[in-house]
Amino acid sequence: MSYLRVNLVDFESMQNRDDSLDRINKTASEMFPDIEMMLGITTGNKSCMTVSIYADKETASKAVDQRDKHFLDLGGMELAVAFEGDLKALYKREHIKSE
Repeated sequence: MSYLRVNLVDFESMQNRDDSLDRINKTASEMFPDIEMMLGITTGNKSCMTVSIYADKETASKAVDQRDKHFLDLGGMELAVAFEGDLKALYKREHIKSE
């Protein structure tokens, strides 16, 4: 069963927030090799929320060290709170494509 983690992060500045989200957007698969999907959402001028999905709890647990390394590498941010648990509902609209 897929496992999900939500991180709420506070930053020293809007620039720190944008740099962090930009890095995630460009290199998430390198920073978190086992991640299946990640969303980054700005929640304020100096805050964001990330939603990460992993194959299982064990895989998600490995990503905590990877997250902490990202925090140290960029600096200027602090984890406010994290929530995690089994993914119990998911809806994704399939896009219609011509052949």
